[in-house]
Amino acid sequence: MAETEIIIRPQQKSAAENSASAGGAAKTLLTAENAPENTAGAKSAPKTEEARAVLAQAAELLQSPQDYIFHFAPETAVDEALVDEFRRFAFEQKMSLENARLMAKFYETYVQNQSKKQSREQAELLQAMCRACEEDGEYGGTGFHDNMRYARAAILRFDDGSLAKILNETGFGSHPEVVRFMYRVGRALAEKDMPSAGRAKPERSAAELFYPSMRRA
Repeated sequence: MAETEIIIRPQQKSAAENSASAGGAAKTLLTAENAPENTAGAKSAPKTEEARAVLAQAAELLQSPQDYIFHFAPETAVDEALVDEFRRFAFEQKMSLENARLMAKFYETYVQNQSKKQSREQAELLQAMCRACEEDGEYGGTGFHDNMRYARAAILRFDDGSLAKILNETGFGSHPEVVRFMYRVGRALAEKDMPSAGRAKPERSAAELFYPSMRRA
């Protein structure tokens, strides 16, 4: 008598049963933190870790705009008002702290690049003004360095240090017209034959000084 071979096939589930099973799995995932450990502990570990990650992300929700803390480099010229406005925006949009910090980093990089660009342009402008002074037809050329002594004499004669500081900080101390004015003042101070009181020219108003073509009525 031949032996009977018994073949056990898995029972086919209906579509409704598969859907219910998938829903149960999703429910288990969301409540895995409170679910009892099943017999297949090794298989449930990944689900538990994922659930904890979800809970940790939920715990990251910030309570106020001030909870968005950014760290900028000391040399970065940050617009604090703009940063505060971004904090309020990020909080209203429920933005994660990680994403907010990525955007803050982008802003910092932009500010640093703009600062470098402005410094480079200012240096180029200063160099152009210095060249214009050295090539000026009145005080430039071969006698430039000697003529600058007149300009410095005017500063030393009347300035208490405040004007020189402003000219150095702004770069206007190298502006051709500023140098021209100081040069002319210095030359006037160095003139030996200055007009005496008896031969002094009549005083002119400020308007006549700035607009020589102006005629008196």
